[in-house]
Amino acid sequence: MAKVHISKLDAAVRQLREAINMFFRNGDAVAIHSLASASQEVLESLGLAKGIKSVRRLMMEMIHPERQKEVADKMAEAKNFFKHAGKDSSRILEFNTDTTEFVLMDAVLQHHYLTGEKVPLFVAYNLWMYAKHPDIVVLSPEQKAIYDALTNGFDPRNRDLFLQMVPVFEQTAQNRSGK
Repeated sequence: MAKVHISKLDAAVRQLREAINMFFRNGDAVAIHSLASASQEVLESLGLAKGIKSVRRLMMEMIHPERQKEVADKMAEAKNFFKHAGKDSSRILEFNTDTTEFVLMDAVLQHHYLTGEKVPLFVAYNLWMYAKHPDIVVLSPEQKAIYDALTNGFDPRNRDLFLQMVPVFEQTAQNRSGK
């Protein structure tokens, strides 16, 4: 059996890459959510150790203290349902798959805040998120102009188109670094 030495950050990045690849290929929603949630949880913990708050943490600070547990439980409901079967083994979950989009967004942002890296696959995900939710994603005027140009005519329902952008972003990154 081969042994692999892996850091928490590397494990989280691998999970996030697989979750986004599966997402763009319209893979299994439960598997995507499970990988995205695991990655987000690790990235959030690594960020907290460096004083970096995740989107989820920042949002929780806007919730009245007496309601924070209720909101946190609801936000973690699918993740915990997919991971544990102790108390509710016969329960059926009504899973809103749209929540995964925001778990992925939080993980992508958290990775960037931690590393400063612009991973081409993660950039493609950010573009997809903006294309689907231009009314939610806040961008500077310069970023908005770039995102509008890059997503013009792209239908966010066709996720594979965004995955096809990744090689272009990789080439651009290589050209910028001189490799």
